[in-house]
Amino acid sequence: MKNLFYSLIALCSLTAFGQQKTYSFDKKVSYKISIPDDYSAYYDGKEMYFVNYISKDALLGTFDGFTNEYASSTSFNHQSFFIQKNRVFEVIANSLENRLSIKAPSYYEGIDEKSLQPYSDNFIGNIESIKNLNSTQTINGYKCNEYEVMTKNEYEQKPVTICVDEKNQLNNTSYLLPKANLKGLLVRMDAGDFN
Repeated sequence: MKNLFYSLIALCSLTAFGQQKTYSFDKKVSYKISIPDDYSAYYDGKEMYFVNYISKDALLGTFDGFTNEYASSTSFNHQSFFIQKNRVFEVIANSLENRLSIKAPSYYEGIDEKSLQPYSDNFIGNIESIKNLNSTQTINGYKCNEYEVMTKNEYEQKPVTICVDEKNQLNNTSYLLPKANLKGLLVRMDAGDFN
């Protein structure tokens, strides 16, 4: 009887561990976020960064330097996002355990069935159109092509200007903007209120 019990425990353990997927993020891209002066008082004048960890089939992103009354910068658990197969998951990352857990949607976040899914389809919102501006810039030594991405949420339409180094081997653009059909390194994003 003991052997049967231990066999069942071992089988359940193997099943639980067998369902976990591991990723190896071997590239890191860090963006400094420029906040307008009107908002700097809310962030204690700290520098803030948008950080991407890139693997061959996924992207893990987080915002460093953001603190508020609910999340401490000294906390080991912090909210991040994980993108795989054109799905953006809000996750909680535990840096001590190198584990991600998907944040469960709340019934208060939306009333339709789609908003209760644990993922969304795009990092920057619903993309209405993408327009090549036929202009290039050189930013920190990266030559990039500019595009205007028109996004729409339930309240407004908003243009976001991006600059992509399409010849760069690093590719985070296809994760952050999967419907844009662009590949390469996202060098700059300007949403008007931050860049």
